[in-house]
Amino acid sequence: GGERRFVTALVRESARAPHAALWFTSLVSSGRSLPKLLAELSRASPARVEQLGVATGNKAMRVLAWSFLEDAQRGERLAANGA
Repeated sequence: GGERRFVTALVRESARAPHAALWFTSLVSSGRSLPKLLAELSRASPARVEQLGVATGNKAMRVLAWSFLEDAQRGERLAANGA
């Protein structure tokens, strides 16, 4: 569906500019999309992938987050920016 196409495009775009952000994120409402999105992320080879569950009432969603920077690299960039 549209959500999977959108997030797949985002993953591919982020892989072309891996250092543009500390983290890339997308809300994923369809649990059925998750396995294919995780496979797409695997092909992009990020250093870290996280899935965060979000629930509002009876609706469950996920935030899919990925970074191409190692933990130490993210920490260094945060420290350099005074965070």
